[in-house]
Amino acid sequence: MKILKLFFLLSIILYGCKSEPPTGIITNDNQLPQDSLLIGGQFTITGIDSIKNIALWDGKTWKSLGTGISTKNILVGCLAFYNGDLYVGGHIDLNNGLQEQTIAEWDGNKWTDVGGGINGVVRDLVVYKNELYVAGWFSSAGGLKTDNIAKWNGITWSPVGKGFSDEVYTLCIYENELYAGGWFTKNSYGYVNANNIAKWNDANWDTVGSRVNLGFWIKTLGVFNNELYATGNFSKCGNIAVLNIARWNNSVWQSVGNISLSNRTYAIANYKNELHIAGEEDSSIDDNLPYYAVWNGSNWNTKMFALVV
Repeated sequence: MKILKLFFLLSIILYGCKSEPPTGIITNDNQLPQDSLLIGGQFTITGIDSIKNIALWDGKTWKSLGTGISTKNILVGCLAFYNGDLYVGGHIDLNNGLQEQTIAEWDGNKWTDVGGGINGVVRDLVVYKNELYVAGWFSSAGGLKTDNIAKWNGITWSPVGKGFSDEVYTLCIYENELYAGGWFTKNSYGYVNANNIAKWNDANWDTVGSRVNLGFWIKTLGVFNNELYATGNFSKCGNIAVLNIARWNNSVWQSVGNISLSNRTYAIANYKNELHIAGEEDSSIDDNLPYYAVWNGSNWNTKMFALVV
């Protein structure tokens, strides 16, 4: 099975219908051996006691990272390599007497906390301009006031502008700029009226075009065919009607085909020149809205992959 197809199948299988983000996946990274896969989530692997919520697949067998990350209510939701070490975020307990830190670092031998940790949930991690950016739902990092987003330089935490008024679900780099999506209307100080998506100019957060409106959240951001794609729960970008997904070409927002996706999408990736999007159905609105779809740049394929157990 191809690595990226496994990415989506594992996301769906391990994620199920929980109200948290799906598993974090890293594939094809130069920090990993060829054809290997690193996966985090909320799971154990039968017969291997040390594999708890995070595991490395080397193409033949699953391997543990230390004793894993364990205890109740634990979820590894996002992963990133920074300065040669692995960082994981979510709901985390390092099993070493420390309180839950929600972010941890693996140096190849042991797990450690990251500068005193973060006092809430970590939703996404991305490396931008040689610093690790961390987003989620929290008010401080390392004891320093940060509103739902912070950055780590390997030694200390820093705020990222004035932060956001509410939760940040996703981070993405597009055209060498950092974008954030989530469930917010403006930053805590009201300088930018950025509905659910904003762009960082290295000094302040700014709007993205005419903004996303008439919606509640953006869940995922990804790049495909030199455009930024956003999925979530929204029906307009400025004056453009959209269907829970839109694309930004660094100038204007545009719709994406003529179907509506589920508003609960959690994974987005470019695979073999197609954009794959996965999530879960939202039965409170419409059971028929697709939650696994493939966009080739012109048309949608919403047929689900068959899972044979």
